[in-house]
Amino acid sequence: MFPLAHKVGDKVPGWIKLHRQLLESTVFDNSDLLKVWVWCLLKATHRKRKQLVGLQEVMLEEGQFIFGRKKASEELKLSESKVYRLMKILKSENNISMKSNNKFTIITVENWTLYQGDDKENEQQMNNKRTTNEQQMNTNKNVKNVKNIYKDIVEYLNEKTKKNFKYTTKKTKTLIDARLKEGFSLEDFKKVVDIKTERWLDDKKMNSYLRPETLFGTKFEGYLNESTNPKDNGPDDDPYAGMKVYTGGE
Repeated sequence: MFPLAHKVGDKVPGWIKLHRQLLESTVFDNSDLLKVWVWCLLKATHRKRKQLVGLQEVMLEEGQFIFGRKKASEELKLSESKVYRLMKILKSENNISMKSNNKFTIITVENWTLYQGDDKENEQQMNNKRTTNEQQMNTNKNVKNVKNIYKDIVEYLNEKTKKNFKYTTKKTKTLIDARLKEGFSLEDFKKVVDIKTERWLDDKKMNSYLRPETLFGTKFEGYLNESTNPKDNGPDDDPYAGMKVYTGGE
């Protein structure tokens, strides 16, 4: 923390805190944006107080200040349009919120106590926030991985069978999800595809069963335990005799 230099007539200077996480933020990557963000922290009141704006008395909460483009432009040595554009960026990043009327705008520094409150409490809050963010990132990563495995499995099946099944159908996703929950892996799916294409691909009677509804259903584990060599398994009776075969593209 650094004491603020001041001119004669200025308000008595105080202190603000800057958390080291600022180094890892997108704000730090832009010098003007960083300048405006630090300016916001310096302008925000550290306690609840009243401020006179023209003839109107305004109650400010901790972390709030009155904003005007012209005054901000003078203090920041930036054009009014640029100041406002940078403020809108801070708003879009949830660093600040803006509440305007026809006379003035109140800026609120979001999570003010997180930046400027008790050190020990702040550190715990920062850690909690970091953990939450990491959990969200891991969740997003897992969702992306699941989407990828649908695609990988079905594209592998299409490659082996020369067919054109879609990995986005609800039925296919449901079957794959069920097998994944049972502990089977991507390699297990590929192995089942290998085994059954080896046995059924050139069999006109069985070829139509080379589809997700058959391969990834409840018989999945049984298929997985078969050998890729048809001779090792004896005659391959039709397990779906009398069942209507779906021959569409999905």
